[in-house]
Amino acid sequence: MHPRILLVEDQLLMQQVELALLAKAGYKAEVAATGQEAFNKASMGGFDLILMDVCLPDIEGTEVTQRLRAKGINTPIVAMTGNDDEQTRAECRQAGMNGFLAKPMDSDQFRAVIEAYC
Repeated sequence: MHPRILLVEDQLLMQQVELALLAKAGYKAEVAATGQEAFNKASMGGFDLILMDVCLPDIEGTEVTQRLRAKGINTPIVAMTGNDDEQTRAECRQAGMNGFLAKPMDSDQFRAVIEAYC
C-alpha cells in the first residue's frame, strides 16, 4: 500500500515539478495550495507525510505546522523552501517540522527524504 502524502505548495509550476518528482519515485500526493487548506486536510488525519512549503500566501508553513502540532497531529512534516540558511532551518525545527528540503531540489534528494519518513 502506498503512503498518503499531502503536498502543500501554492505555486502551480512547483506543484507540477514536485508531483513529477513524486511520480518518478513511485509516489502520489494530494495537493493543498494554501496554509488553511493544508491545515484542514491534515487535521482530518490519514496522511503518512506532509511536504510543507514554508512560504504560503495566507498562513506560513511554520504556523500551519505549529497549529497542527497543538492539535496533536504528529504526522511527519518536511519543510520545503528556497531559503536554505540556518535561521530558516532553526525556525522550521522550532515549529515542529521533522525535515528540510531546499529548493530547487533534485530527484535523489527528494526521494531520500520521502523514503526516510514513509
